[in-house]
Amino acid sequence: MISEFSDAFLLEAERHAAWGAARLEVPTGFLPEGPWGAGLAGGSAAEGHFDAIGGLAKVEVTALP
Repeated sequence: MISEFSDAFLLEAERHAAWGAARLEVPTGFLPEGPWGAGLAGGSAAEGHFDAIGGLAKVEVTALP
């Protein structure tokens, strides 16, 4: 790659990018994989689930406490 930045700078930037990418795995592990939403006025939450080919297979609705 042709760059105007020094090799030392690029190496440090790569290390920081790898650190940041690794940190994203933790919070995204708790998020649903399908579409989701919350109806606060109605006191419910909905989460969609995909089938093997990426189609929406089902939607679960849960009452919020």
